[in-house]
Amino acid sequence: MVPPVLRLRDILGRLRRGIAPPSLRVIESAEGLIEGKALYAAVMLRVPEALAAGPLSTADLARDVGADVDALGRLMRLLAGRGYFARYRRAMAEQPDLGSSPCGPPRDAAVVDPVHRIALAR
Repeated sequence: MVPPVLRLRDILGRLRRGIAPPSLRVIESAEGLIEGKALYAAVMLRVPEALAAGPLSTADLARDVGADVDALGRLMRLLAGRGYFARYRRAMAEQPDLGSSPCGPPRDAAVVDPVHRIALAR
């Protein structure tokens, strides 16, 4: 089953490379480089091990791996968008109180990702 699938993937890849303009191929290559570096950073921070027991909020995950909350949040959004991790919406009862301001919490609030938890993609 695997060899036919790989052959089909190779044929489609050659077809795509043949019709895509060179500028698009350069952009896709750069995106692949960024994805690889992001995955490397997550592995070096030991994010998969930290998430092995279950989903964590971005703030809890940053505390567990010793990373900056904002930077780790951006990293995890990128990797979740690529399918390496999953984001789960918290139940309303678990969401922190964001205050009475119509604009939400102040910029320096500790809540970075108030409605999502991050887990390993399965």
